[in-house]
Amino acid sequence: MAVVNSVSNVENLTPQITRQVVREINELRIHPPEGIQIVLNEENITDVQAIIDGPAGTPYFSGSFRIKLTLGKDYPQGPPKAFFLTKIFHPNVAKNGEICVNTLKKDWRSDLGIKHILLTVKCLLIMPNAESALNEEAGKLLLERYDDYSERAKMMTEIHAQDDLTKDQIARSGQLEFEEFCTLSARFLVEEDTEAMQQELREAFRLYDKEGNGYITTEVFRDILHELDDKLSPEELDLMIEEIDADGSGTLDFDEFMEVMTGGDE
Repeated sequence: MAVVNSVSNVENLTPQITRQVVREINELRIHPPEGIQIVLNEENITDVQAIIDGPAGTPYFSGSFRIKLTLGKDYPQGPPKAFFLTKIFHPNVAKNGEICVNTLKKDWRSDLGIKHILLTVKCLLIMPNAESALNEEAGKLLLERYDDYSERAKMMTEIHAQDDLTKDQIARSGQLEFEEFCTLSARFLVEEDTEAMQQELREAFRLYDKEGNGYITTEVFRDILHELDDKLSPEELDLMIEEIDADGSGTLDFDEFMEVMTGGDE
């Protein structure tokens, strides 16, 4: 997640501009643009966040991306700063999440408003601009090897842009589909917070502990490994299972599961 200064500038905005911002936010909450959901920080009106759904036909489809607009003391004469808080592989998004688009630079006009900015960011997901890349690797792939760019962007979307959706599905149904579990596990493997990773892996493990006895079968875990890496041959899977299930019990407890999923690095 990008580190963004959230200090309030509300005291630096004139009452007229503050009222204008409140009106815009209320309008966006009542009549949100398609695929955009506003998230208001009621303690800091200058800290505007939104969830943008990845547009169909793009590598970002099925993802939910949280963005942040910070309204500076010179707003609306000067543009707000915009950041992706959700990690994304995109030529116009820097590694710290900063968004590069002309609307927020040389093409800014004081009458554009928050809705226009959010729609512009959504359009950027549809039509990335490799010519003004903040992420040089993404820009180069977009120009020279689009399939590789698309695959990388999809992978990042699956790992980082599914959090809210996954929590929604768990809360609604009490269980995850197998594919959702594998996506969740892949995300855990790249997170740095070991304690949080262990807790969430424990919850994921519990979903596949059908008997509630603290074990999952090696057959279930074999399927998990195959979904995480479909290039593994049946022979390689057999060897991995044989190594994991050293006592030949046909089951794994949580500690064994955790050791495999984290590479033994807890």
